[in-house]
Amino acid sequence: MKIFPDCLPCHIRQVERVLDRLQMPAKETFLIYQKVFQALSDCPSDITPVELAAIVYTEVERLTGIQDPYEQEKELSNKVAFQILSHLRETMSFSEQPLSFFALMTVVANQIDCGAFQVDLSQLQRRFVETLQNSRFHMDRFEGFEKKLRGAKTLLYLLDNAGEVIFDLYFMQNIKKQYPQIKISAAYRSEPMINDVTERDLRSVEQALKEGIDLFNSGSPYPGILFPEVSELFKNRFEHADLILSKGQGNLEGLFDRRKPNLYFGLMVKCRSISTLLGIPVGALVFSNFAD
Repeated sequence: MKIFPDCLPCHIRQVERVLDRLQMPAKETFLIYQKVFQALSDCPSDITPVELAAIVYTEVERLTGIQDPYEQEKELSNKVAFQILSHLRETMSFSEQPLSFFALMTVVANQIDCGAFQVDLSQLQRRFVETLQNSRFHMDRFEGFEKKLRGAKTLLYLLDNAGEVIFDLYFMQNIKKQYPQIKISAAYRSEPMINDVTERDLRSVEQALKEGIDLFNSGSPYPGILFPEVSELFKNRFEHADLILSKGQGNLEGLFDRRKPNLYFGLMVKCRSISTLLGIPVGALVFSNFAD
């Protein structure tokens, strides 16, 4: 998927959010904007949104010396997400919920995205519960996904954001309960990029949530999966998995041109360009493979 014109102002807004929170001196901030504008003006028009994000955030890291500007937000996101999950388990009878409910939870959690939004973690629980109660998948191929689960032996799960990962892992645990024959592996980012989940972010996750899940490094330093810039291990698992679930808009942008019947996408639509591409509103929740 190639960049859209809207990708340029979107990434400038992302830089603005990063610089606002870093509170750097005006002169340095001005210089960073100049360098980012130059990098944007020099980038080719046939790259993907994932590559564009990498160009922008690498430039910001080079100029600020800060590799992981969202480190604290990611740690807090995991804590808040676990609190929300605990609250839901206390107030709802999870045993009565179908697997599709847990899939919906993971997609609702895709709103924990510091690239797309100014995430207010103090309001996250209220917004999360409201969205979960009042939303359904705008594009819903979950029935086909679960049908494939019944015959699958391997599931590859592509992780996206910190915080969101808590719900992803809980969803995977519920898949394992219902389909114990499935071996599940989950891929995380190789390096910090926005608030995407890395190995370091997973260390604070409770062991019970990670139990039985093969967590591994995708080799991708981008905010999405981009072939061939992934590890050989990832390529092998991607090609041979019976079923793949890709979370988030960044992974969609990197893999949309590789869509196939066993590759499903779970995400919240976060921009006008993806809204136009899929023909659904901004904010819509998606669970689809776009290939069946």
